[in-house]
Amino acid sequence: MESQRRPKIKKQTFGELPHDIEPRREMFSSLDRVIEELTLRCQQLHALAEKYAFLTPLNLLNDKYKCQIDHNHDDFDKEEFAIERKSL
Repeated sequence: MESQRRPKIKKQTFGELPHDIEPRREMFSSLDRVIEELTLRCQQLHALAEKYAFLTPLNLLNDKYKCQIDHNHDDFDKEEFAIERKSL
């Protein structure tokens, strides 16, 4: 007597249909790309915020805060900036 084999069935997650697999893969790769882009943009914005942190009112009005403008900007007069900061 020949034994009959049952056909192999691919395991699926709850609610998953075979035709749903490829669109889900595309969706997940798209979401991965969006997350990557958002992470990069957040890092760039954080670097920009650090670069111009000396312009925030809290730092401008704090006498003990040393404005790090030497490495940031060469296009304005640093002494004039210090005078304007004291006048605030």
